[in-house]
Amino acid sequence: MQIDTKQIVQFGRQPRRVIDMRQPKRAAAAAAFPWSTLSFGYTTSSGGVTIHAGSIRLHGIGNYAVAETDVTLTGATEWVYVEQSKSTPASTSVKHSATEPATNTSFRRLPLFKFTNDGSGYVLAQICHMGDFNFDAPIS
Repeated sequence: MQIDTKQIVQFGRQPRRVIDMRQPKRAAAAAAFPWSTLSFGYTTSSGGVTIHAGSIRLHGIGNYAVAETDVTLTGATEWVYVEQSKSTPASTSVKHSATEPATNTSFRRLPLFKFTNDGSGYVLAQICHMGDFNFDAPIS
């Protein structure tokens, strides 16, 4: 993963490299990480992404599978998230929205990624969650 670095010199010590997380080189980092091997990882395609299968584990309640899903992205900025019904936890799906998803009284909305269109296609702008979701305590 390529990230901009700075040299920091401390008094009486050898220089050390410090990662500056404010300036990640997104395209290089996204290409280097094996996203396709991760639960809820992704693969880009023209006009969208494929979100790979994963699961939501609610301790003491159950383990709910989420199938691999092709998502067609349409806006300049797109959030991709998992939606789970609170009344029927086995009802899960992958969806997208132009605005950041928020949980409400009916659905648990768990953001995965934020993508932006750079003019030549969609690129990863933000990682919200990596891997399966695990909730140890009861959640509402």
